[in-house]
Amino acid sequence: MYIYASWCSMRRIDYKLKKQDSTKTLLIKSEQLLKIEEHDFAMRPGFGGAAIPVGIDVQVESIDSISEVNMDFTMTLYLRHYWKDERLAFPSRNNQSRTFDARLVKKIWVPDVFFVHSKRSFIHDTTMENIMLRVYPDGNILYSVRITVTALCSMDFSSFPLDTQNCSLELES
Repeated sequence: MYIYASWCSMRRIDYKLKKQDSTKTLLIKSEQLLKIEEHDFAMRPGFGGAAIPVGIDVQVESIDSISEVNMDFTMTLYLRHYWKDERLAFPSRNNQSRTFDARLVKKIWVPDVFFVHSKRSFIHDTTMENIMLRVYPDGNILYSVRITVTALCSMDFSSFPLDTQNCSLELES
């Protein structure tokens, strides 16, 4: 009888916690603030007009391995994109940005950057996807993602042991 009562009271607490969870509400309010439903985000900003400048920077977290046998290298990095999408501009009294996770990224246009000679890559997802989107009141956007990529590195060992190898990571859109 005591066990049953504890289970019932725990069940009620879980239900109350789920009911009071504001993360979904916050996302909905933010989407309303950013007017997500009013625009076609399958199209890039200013479609039909001039190209949209997209800034990119890479911060290398680690070079994890270099394989002479496979002629590749693996590195973990933060890939950051910067662009402006005026469709996401929002009113702000204190001019503060809003930060979102991967759920919003799936609903808006983002640049289609890829690694040219990638063998494999993945976005880190412990404990959740390592993706961050920051939107500023004027529509400027910072999109950051933590990625591990393994890419080709054509090595020439004809001068071994006095050789030098250059491995590069190329990005394209």
